[in-house]
Amino acid sequence: MNIAAFDIGGTSLKMGVIDDQGNILTGDSTDISHNDRDKILDQIIAWLKENPSCSGIAVSTPGYIDPDSGYIAMGGTVSDFDRFPLSQWLTEKTALPATVENDAHCALLAERWLGKAKKLNDFLMLTIGTGLGDAAFCNGR
Repeated sequence: MNIAAFDIGGTSLKMGVIDDQGNILTGDSTDISHNDRDKILDQIIAWLKENPSCSGIAVSTPGYIDPDSGYIAMGGTVSDFDRFPLSQWLTEKTALPATVENDAHCALLAERWLGKAKKLNDFLMLTIGTGLGDAAFCNGR
C-alpha cells in the first residue's frame, strides 16, 4: 500500500509517496512562503492527481491538531490553517482516507519506527524549523 505523505511547513511543502515499509518512492518540495491556504491545498490536490497510486493521505503540520479528527485548531507557523478540518476536507476532495498529525509527533513516530530510536522506550524529539516543536515517547508509548 502506498501513502501520499505531505509535510506542510512554514516555508515549504514537502510531498512524497511511501510504501508500508517506509521506503520513499518519490518526493518533491515547493516553496509556500507566500501562499495562502487555498493555494497550498491546490498544490496538494494537483500532486495527488500526478501520483494516483496512493490509497491514503498522511499530513504533518505544525500547531495544535486533533489527531482523531484531523482538525487543526491552531496552525502555528501556518496560521492560514487555523480552525480548519484538513483531514475531512482531503477525504471529501479525494475519497481517500486522510490523517493529520502535529509535525513533531510525526518526526517522533518516524524515528521510533525506522530511525535511531527503534529500540528506545523513552526519548524526546525536538524539531527546529520556521518554528519549534517537541514530542515525548515515554514508557514505550
